[in-house]
Amino acid sequence: MYGPFADSTVYSVLPAVMKHSAVCFALFTGSSIVRTWMRNLYFVRAEPAAELLSLVRYTVSELRVQRLSFMYLQNMNYGDTEYERIKEVMGQMKYELNSVFSLKVSLNVPADDA
Repeated sequence: MYGPFADSTVYSVLPAVMKHSAVCFALFTGSSIVRTWMRNLYFVRAEPAAELLSLVRYTVSELRVQRLSFMYLQNMNYGDTEYERIKEVMGQMKYELNSVFSLKVSLNVPADDA
């Protein structure tokens, strides 16, 4: 099976994939939550946490950016955990974020007006 796309879809097809010993190739997920080792799942994209760390390292070490801001979505599979991780990594590098913008996500409430 090629794909599937999104954490919720991956979770929903896992029982059938395991039951029929199927293989999912090139899954596209937005978080690290579903990225546990299973012989039936083959990801071709880096884990989101690894992408974040690579971007921070490149931005600070190679581009020598002096001020770095971070934007993330709250109440999502990908966002809150990565925010905590970037604060930790920046602290270890003796840097801090210049600014942070976050937005609460809801599937049944309209977005805030900016």
